[in-house]
Amino acid sequence: MIKQVLLAIVTIGISTAFGLADELSFNSEILIENDPDLRVPDKALPQLDVPMQPYYEEFAADGLIEVVMAIGAESLSLNQAMEYSRDHLESFNVSDVVEENRQLRFINLDTGNRYKIDFVDTREGWVRALAEAEVVAYFGHSRYGRGPTFETMTNYFRMGGRFSDVEVDTRNPHFSRESFQQTGTYPVLTTRYNGEILRYQYRGGRLEGHGLPQESFTKLIKGKDADLRQAEFLNRKQIFILYSCVNYYYWAESLRNRFPDPNEKLFFGTYGNAVQQIPAVFTVIRRLLEKPERSPEFARDLNRGSLCLDTSSSGSCYVAF
Repeated sequence: MIKQVLLAIVTIGISTAFGLADELSFNSEILIENDPDLRVPDKALPQLDVPMQPYYEEFAADGLIEVVMAIGAESLSLNQAMEYSRDHLESFNVSDVVEENRQLRFINLDTGNRYKIDFVDTREGWVRALAEAEVVAYFGHSRYGRGPTFETMTNYFRMGGRFSDVEVDTRNPHFSRESFQQTGTYPVLTTRYNGEILRYQYRGGRLEGHGLPQESFTKLIKGKDADLRQAEFLNRKQIFILYSCVNYYYWAESLRNRFPDPNEKLFFGTYGNAVQQIPAVFTVIRRLLEKPERSPEFARDLNRGSLCLDTSSSGSCYVAF
């Protein structure tokens, strides 16, 4: 199977330590979800401590590391993220960077490893990467815990535990075969739309942070981690880097329930509110090139490149779990 590293890049911060403060003009809007049920901790969370070297060795065994950067809904510019990454690779000992069809290719001249970085922005690309990637990183919206979202704010990949049911537009083909929920409270209705019969329960959205326009034909489907439980994953080691508002509280339990062994699946999630920054896209690439030895160091170095809004004295957001 082709090896891939997925770096799903959406809301990510910037590090003055790397001399990037002057790049704040890139998409610096705050993407806070203001969840009333969650409170940012007043100190950094404890880090899971596992060695990283076994991961690096397995990823680079054949000399090829494939990277996919998946851009989530209503986030940053894919083209700007790609251009910024290309330009800042010059600070490393790498070959000339080849850019073609949303892809960057180069060789790390220190190790001889080849890198291929693809930039995608669809739900299909995300799902495919989970089954093929070695490093999977999502940076984007948490959608109040519903899960990563692509193309539109209601095109979820469900992997949280907070919402038993979620609202979607019945016209979304990803959920067309999903069964209706809460039909006793919200009976299934029918209407003709563009020559076809639509089945739905009501118009617009009613749940917290639903994100649906008032004209949507809404259906309630199973929520929580419905997509996570059904998705295919690589049958080898994987690292997941997840950067979105307080996703540690939303997703950690579901992810660890499915993948209990940290020596096979390792996660880095955030417990603070995220700020969107294109320059820190490169922060994740940098970590893969520099290869910190243990997971707390990996999280610490990610935090150096993340502008996160929390109340901890460390100013960090990432935690290894």
